[in-house]
Amino acid sequence: NDTPRVTQPVAEQEATLPTASEGTFRIAEGTFTDPDGDPLQLEAEARRGWFSGGGLPEWLAFDPERGTFRGQMPEGVSSLALRVTAEDPHGGRVEEDFVLRASGGQDQTDDGGE
Repeated sequence: NDTPRVTQPVAEQEATLPTASEGTFRIAEGTFTDPDGDPLQLEAEARRGWFSGGGLPEWLAFDPERGTFRGQMPEGVSSLALRVTAEDPHGGRVEEDFVLRASGGQDQTDDGGE
């Protein structure tokens, strides 16, 4: 069994959410691939502050079937560091870190108060 791969880095995609209303960001199809053709299960977690390693903040949801984030960036938050993990049925994993940015140009990073 070969390990899944990142074939289109999320950092090269337009990863944004609005601050004025709820919006979505979908990871592009083909971002993760498995050389063996195995199906991949996606997971997402925040990478900094209070949320690091413990899931996502309450204002952000992730649909692993569609690879879609849904939410609204809180006022005063300009970005959130995230990690998406793709895992095949044999335990092969690959991780991709990226920054989800506000599309309204707010002024601080959500670092959980650290």
